Parts: sequence; C-alpha cells; structure tokens
Amino acid sequence: MTQEEFADALGIPVATLRNWEQGRHGIDPAARSLLILIARDPEETLATLAAARSLIVERVGETTLVSAIRGNAAGYALQQGTRPFTPA
Repeated sequence: MTQEEFADALGIPVATLRNWEQGRHGIDPAARSLLILIARDPEETLATLAAARSLIVERVGETTLVSAIRGNAAGYALQQGTRPFTPA
C-alpha cells in the first residue's frame, strides 16, 4: 500500500502521514490507537474503517462529515438542527 492509499484509508492528508513518519509532528492519542489496531490486524481494521466511513457518508453526507471530522461540532449541530455538545 502506498502512502497515498494509506492516508486515504485513514481519511487524512498524505502530508500528515509524512509528518508523522518523519517526526515533524506528534501523533494524537486517537490516531495512535487507530495505528496500533492497524498494526495488529491491518486487513480487518482497514476494512472496518472503510465500512464505517461509507456508512457515515451515506447517512450524513460528505459536507457534514468533513465538518464533523474537522472538529466543527457547532457547524455539524446546526446542519443537523440540534444543539452542539458542550462538555460539563
């Protein structure tokens, strides 16, 4: 699998993957956990991730998904007609 294919499977820019590999940026805990799962069982984890992403895109729509992934919880909530989650 190429860097481009792997980055696409993770839903991240290839530049982010290269920055991780070259030690320019740290890997956040959620991404690190996902990478551990991939290292343990690459085929199953990537297949599960692809299935989950396609379900989300099908259910929510690409624009809303991108907004949610980028951490724009308020924008996501507005598009859904709900209030954004705010931690207590």
